[in-house]
Amino acid sequence: MERLAIELAPALMRRLLTGLTEDQVDNVREVLLGVVSQYYKRLMSSSNPYVRRGGFEKWLYERSPEGLDSCLSILSVLNQSKAYLYWCRDWHAQSEDEA
Repeated sequence: MERLAIELAPALMRRLLTGLTEDQVDNVREVLLGVVSQYYKRLMSSSNPYVRRGGFEKWLYERSPEGLDSCLSILSVLNQSKAYLYWCRDWHAQSEDEA
């Protein structure tokens, strides 16, 4: 069931975005402009090391509602909680010495 929801989510988002009026699509763009600037590069999938707000804004307003779908998908991944595992060989050696 979860896999079905994951597969349907992009199609549903695309369908919802295409049904919006131009004013509503502009509101979605304004929300995307409100994200922290560190996300601009990721949302654009840009290879440039830095993306300025003006460049992101221009790029964003050139996107169709279907193009905004990918931005929203990337943003949802960026906003998920993440857990990081740090591994160091020294820790492993220390635990063997204690045993």
